[in-house]
Amino acid sequence: MKRRHLLVGFTVVLAISLAVPALGAGSLAGVKTLARKAYAAATGAQSTASNAQQVAGNAVDAAKTAQGVATNAANKASAAETAANAAQTTVGTAQATASAAQNAAGAAQAAAVGAQGTATNAQNTATTAKATADAAATAAGGKFGHIESTEPAASVTKQNNIKEAIVSCPAGTTVVAGGYHFTSGTAEVHVDEATGNNGWRVQAQSGGDPFDFVVTAMCLKP
Repeated sequence: MKRRHLLVGFTVVLAISLAVPALGAGSLAGVKTLARKAYAAATGAQSTASNAQQVAGNAVDAAKTAQGVATNAANKASAAETAANAAQTTVGTAQATASAAQNAAGAAQAAAVGAQGTATNAQNTATTAKATADAAATAAGGKFGHIESTEPAASVTKQNNIKEAIVSCPAGTTVVAGGYHFTSGTAEVHVDEATGNNGWRVQAQSGGDPFDFVVTAMCLKP
């Protein structure tokens, strides 16, 4: 490029010298001076342009580097967002599972409280029935003779979750009533009746929970 500019400069100087043959020595020297200044200016412009081109190239390289850094940062941000969304989904699932477990526990507790209340009511009913039977027996004893209560007979296992207790009146007496009460747990009473051998029988069954009860008979002496 520099050789090309030198040739152009010399060509310009030569053309000026041939075009103005009538000029004096002073005028030719002035033209040469102007030519040298023009050449110097062209050389300076060329250098400036070269420097500007180099600066622009450096700027392009820097821009590419910055673009690469920005792309990497964007990729990392996208990966972090994906991980955060996955973690949020996991937390939501765990929270829903915990809430469902809490609701199930609450329902189980309510059912247990209800069952306990039912058992208490059944025991209270049995106690009231026994008291009523005792009162009736006492009243009957006053009208029909002396009534005695037998010793309590403890329940024994008959099969599976079924227990039974039987008590008999002494010889010479007649069974007129009977009753029972639970000493532990509770169960559903299926049989509560007089037996054919002058006694009283009670049979009860639970759903699997342990229980025990005792039975007494009211015996009328003549």
